[in-house]
Amino acid sequence: LSYTLLVNRKEQRFIVSFRGTDTKTQLFKEITGSRAMKYDLHPIKNAVAAGYFYSNYKNNIRSFFMNKLKQAVNMYPDYDYYFVGHSLGGAFATLASLDASLSNIVDKERIHLYTYGSPRVGDFNFASAVVNNVGEIQRVTHRKDLVPHVPPCQKDIRGNCIAYPDHPNEDGVLTFHAFHVWPEIFYVYD
Repeated sequence: LSYTLLVNRKEQRFIVSFRGTDTKTQLFKEITGSRAMKYDLHPIKNAVAAGYFYSNYKNNIRSFFMNKLKQAVNMYPDYDYYFVGHSLGGAFATLASLDASLSNIVDKERIHLYTYGSPRVGDFNFASAVVNNVGEIQRVTHRKDLVPHVPPCQKDIRGNCIAYPDHPNEDGVLTFHAFHVWPEIFYVYD
């Protein structure tokens, strides 16, 4: 689990790049650890996130990362902040961009989220919070990439994922209806 911080002084951009899946063991943990967890970093009604992504961001990345981001914003207050990642890195970039916005570290308008082959990070409520609190989102997927289909969503008869903004939370068991942030840039070329 890692990220790189880069600065482009000429273009006044600060870039946070999260690394994707590194090993087969890590991929196995991602798939088997996709159980839903209540999203509790910020007050988003009924929001849940995929456990592997959320718990690793919250427990292993967030503290050190947010301190570094605050230092960067102090050094570069007028810069735009780009959160980028491929695969697993896309999930972390999504979580980090929302966290930076809702923690009032970076203004919404200065946050740009670019993901490539990102899995679904949370449910419709989580995805809506990202869309409403991140200035620009570009989620790029390719038709042959399986990762954007993890965790699976519940689909309607046309094959579109169904949004459940008021999903139940009964007896402490979260029903997880995974949903992507939008918009999507979908490539069909080989």
